[in-house]
Amino acid sequence: MTPDHAPADGRERWPTRRVPVDRLVEYVTACYLQVGVPARAARTVARSQVDTDRRGVVSHGTRLTGGYLAKLADGRLNPRPRIRLINRNGVCARMDADLAVGPWAAAIAVRYAVTIATRGGAAVVALAGCGHIGAAGSPALHGALAGVLTIVVGQTGKASVVPFGATEAVLGNTPLAVAVPNGGRPPILVDLACGTASWGAVSAHATAGRLLPPGWAYAVDGQPTRDPHRAAVLRAFGGAKGSALAVTAEILAGAFTGSTALPSGERRGLLAITISPDALGVADKLGINLDQLARAVRSARPSSTESAPRMPGDRAWQTVADADWHGIPLGDEHLASLIEAGHAHGVDPTSLTESLTGMP
Repeated sequence: MTPDHAPADGRERWPTRRVPVDRLVEYVTACYLQVGVPARAARTVARSQVDTDRRGVVSHGTRLTGGYLAKLADGRLNPRPRIRLINRNGVCARMDADLAVGPWAAAIAVRYAVTIATRGGAAVVALAGCGHIGAAGSPALHGALAGVLTIVVGQTGKASVVPFGATEAVLGNTPLAVAVPNGGRPPILVDLACGTASWGAVSAHATAGRLLPPGWAYAVDGQPTRDPHRAAVLRAFGGAKGSALAVTAEILAGAFTGSTALPSGERRGLLAITISPDALGVADKLGINLDQLARAVRSARPSSTESAPRMPGDRAWQTVADADWHGIPLGDEHLASLIEAGHAHGVDPTSLTESLTGMP
């Protein structure tokens, strides 16, 4: 069975194997250790990627390991960066990532933002000079699990999204996540990019030999295309409104971090915003209000053409529960990329392959 039923969001619906969460974390950690990443950072990056896989966002999880390793090995990213504070003014801070691998830099920025918000009520931490952060939802969740609302916006490496009314890429497919603490329940999680899809989803369609949905992409000549092999740029989701959000996200991740105004390589910007419900005086009512909102959303009359209404993050937490019980699903191409990444850097893939199981 091959992942030829990958839906529009890049999730592999019919993978061939499953691997226990802890085994995948250990394997990916070992890969990063081999290119000189310190143990704590290696495990943080691996854990972030595996958690992304757990939520079903396979386009931005461990599938990216080989690319990160290549950049760390050839100097495009720094395996032992000196992430430093440039300045601090009240609850605002600016940091330099020294070309750190993105998930590690994002974890540092969010951790610092949480510390400031816990003491001062809110925080805005701008970081420049990091690599690709993966899914913005992973660092945002760390903040929410620490009890503060967390917003993360990350800059991309190159322009690949067209503004509304254009066919030329100007904007990045900027990731944006909002994670809301929800008492003892899983956080409410919005985790998206500003294009119609991720490039990982486009790649999944290409691998499976499937056409792209109408309206996703343009070819090099500026003509709409459904051929994933000809897709050169993506449209912003949601028409003019989505395009406006994409521009706003670009401003937050670029101009407001001290990074470049537009995507331009590995020195990327990241903005982390944290808000403490305790400091606002709403913590005692937050759970009640969120429950009321969630009940209203989930019980709303469903349409005849869409899936049942749900809160942001509901599907992710269902996927997490399945992955934690049965293991993380890996499609053939995904598994092959992990094995190849291990071989390329001297990591024996046996610890990964021997723990694989079939689909339940």
